[in-house]
Amino acid sequence: MIANINVTLAWEVGNAEPYRDGFTAGFHTDVSAVLDVIFGRFSPVGKMPITLPRGDEVLKVDENGKAYAYRDTVGNYYEMGFGLNYLK
Repeated sequence: MIANINVTLAWEVGNAEPYRDGFTAGFHTDVSAVLDVIFGRFSPVGKMPITLPRGDEVLKVDENGKAYAYRDTVGNYYEMGFGLNYLK
């Protein structure tokens, strides 16, 4: 399952991660553009202009000094400037 979130504001995605295989994010992105990415017709590029918070405890600093970035189950921190690429 792929979740698509509209990130006009920073979301807390930790509650959704266990129920999805991946997610896309955009800023009022056209549905056809999102589907082009999901079905491999376009390889996405870009870096996050915001940080996704990990939860309500955002004022605490974790063990790596990341004050509030969400960390997924494979260790990626969703902080400003983060980006993934498709492997080809």
